[in-house]
Amino acid sequence: GDAADILASEGWSDDDSAYAQRMQTIWSTFAKTGDPSTEDLTWIPYTPGNDSYVEFGPVSIENKTGLAAAFP
Repeated sequence: GDAADILASEGWSDDDSAYAQRMQTIWSTFAKTGDPSTEDLTWIPYTPGNDSYVEFGPVSIENKTGLAAAFP
């Protein structure tokens, strides 16, 4: 099968394509500028004082705090 057949057999949807595009944009922006912020993500750089991180979930990408607790 071609790529479309493989993706269809895995249940790859338009939502998956949109998510992959968002991730590509975030990582490309980070590689170019050192800041992955986009129109829908404002990156907060980690410091021990703010303990922030970005969570990439199946539906949303969002800033969170509590990195030390999330990854002990």
